[in-house]
Amino acid sequence: MINGYFPTPYPNETVYSILARYFQRLEGFGYNHVMKKIYQGGAVPSDVLPNDIIKLVSNTPLRFAYTPERIIEKHTLFQLYVTYSGEKMYQQLLQNMLFKERTDKITLAGLDYEQIEKWKFPRFCPKCAELDTRMFGEPYWHREHQIPGIKVCPHHKEVTYDVGLLGVSDNSGKRRSFLALDSSMINKKYTIDKNPVVNNELFENHWQIAINAWDILNSKALFELEEVKQKYQVKLTELGYCWEGGRRQNGKIKIDFISYYGEDFLGDISCGIEAGTQNWLAKTLRGKCFRHPIKQLLVTIFLFKSFKGFQNADTVYNPFGNAPWLCLNPLANHYKQRVIEKCILRNFNNVRYGVFSCECGFEYTRHIGTDDGTKYNMVLSYGHVFENKVKEMAQREQLSEKQVLKKIGISKYLAKYGLPNKHKYKNKVDMSKKEPYKAVIMSLLTEHPDITRKRIQDMATKEFQWIRKNDREWFNQNMPKALSKLPFEYRDIDWDELNKNMCDRINNARATILMQQGKPQRITKARLLKVSKAGSILEHRANYLKAFKLLNALLETKTEYQIRCINWAVQELVSKGEKIIMKETIRNMTSIRTDDSLEVTRRLDEACKIIKGRI
Repeated sequence: MINGYFPTPYPNETVYSILARYFQRLEGFGYNHVMKKIYQGGAVPSDVLPNDIIKLVSNTPLRFAYTPERIIEKHTLFQLYVTYSGEKMYQQLLQNMLFKERTDKITLAGLDYEQIEKWKFPRFCPKCAELDTRMFGEPYWHREHQIPGIKVCPHHKEVTYDVGLLGVSDNSGKRRSFLALDSSMINKKYTIDKNPVVNNELFENHWQIAINAWDILNSKALFELEEVKQKYQVKLTELGYCWEGGRRQNGKIKIDFISYYGEDFLGDISCGIEAGTQNWLAKTLRGKCFRHPIKQLLVTIFLFKSFKGFQNADTVYNPFGNAPWLCLNPLANHYKQRVIEKCILRNFNNVRYGVFSCECGFEYTRHIGTDDGTKYNMVLSYGHVFENKVKEMAQREQLSEKQVLKKIGISKYLAKYGLPNKHKYKNKVDMSKKEPYKAVIMSLLTEHPDITRKRIQDMATKEFQWIRKNDREWFNQNMPKALSKLPFEYRDIDWDELNKNMCDRINNARATILMQQGKPQRITKARLLKVSKAGSILEHRANYLKAFKLLNALLETKTEYQIRCINWAVQELVSKGEKIIMKETIRNMTSIRTDDSLEVTRRLDEACKIIKGRI
């Protein structure tokens, strides 16, 4: 157990920094000896989500003033990772950090493994280091500077420096020693970028992410995945990114999102958006599983401008406020009183509005965000109360209904839509035509005993259509029975010729799919039938045996498709002369996440060697 020389943690100091300052004070003790005393062996804790916190507290003087939970809350990025993930992730990550469980998978979940450096290099802000030296006599590593991908200090709006610790890591990248911030400066056991490059366009985005991440770290907010999804959906609806019914316009969202941040910034923090509908942005908005907090923050700022705006956002879409709403029927006793309980949201030609229906029959529309609710945009129905009041006023004052409407200030052109019985015109049927038209048809039936219904329609079109529409009972009783069509399978058809034609079309469809530009498409039964326009064979499988046999023979297995995608990616990378670091580059281009066979894995390895040899 460690008893002496152990430092008191500074505000927002990382666990790594606390232990680094402790090692700085020791003399005559090796790294392995002390690590066994504290952790019973093991690698140096992560700057982001360290584990085995119970041993750290119980085996050091921290146990007298700190609980393991307080160390996790105040000296790690724990709060950043659980805010958007709900109670289940909160408990899982807490247990992993308290005990000796892995947290690196959660740390890197959802970010690009190639571009992110796994945060081997700690960061510091020069102004924070200067301030710490004045206040505490020494600088230290702050947790807010270790947020993945963020390069700006939230306190001083300064670019943070990456410090590469030389000789303190093994070949796998795991740290095997501690180095305090001031020690690294004095002994010069570091490499440092003297002029960190963050251009002006990227700087403001880094700054926004940094200050909002700092707000999260200092909050105790915890949102379930479903609540996050609801907040996103409501805001997307308010901003016009949803069709009527709630379906999201993912294409429009993606375009505006990339335009808001810029592709350079998204690439700089390893959050570039892949092509297709299954990109990380769409998955984050879907809200079904854990997404990296940096990606959640990007969506939050895009939609709500800040994390505080997200916290205060509603989970239910109420553009007109809560019920009840005002009834605007000028002749009702409850005029301009909140009695309407029913409102239906609609969207027409990108104009969003609500339809309000009162029990008195008055129904009107209001556009979203246009007024305070005391006016309507259009009256759809004035209702029975309004109509009866107009009639009573007309009788009592000896006026016409038009004069009454003018007196109460309602245009006659608008009011006519609300008085359907009075103003809707309906064509009257001239029943005097019935008998003459029947006589014409009866004469045709008498003169031609074997006449068909189709022939009568051709010879007496006007009479046939009038009788069918206005006297259906007589029409069905007297007309000849309609001839049923001969079933398709009994017609005189040359099936061999049709099979040959379908086979040619299916072969041509396969060639078309293979010659398409861009990422290859898998040759499936549905795609072949769609491209060849041969879907009709599904209804007559027994007669299209040759076509079906060919269709099944041309289908592509998953292994064949993945290898074809890899070959395409190799050609693209070689033609563009782009560099490749790992085979994940090809995986991202082809969306291959799980190798279907050893053959696919072998082909991926060969592809990497080919590209590295040519570039």
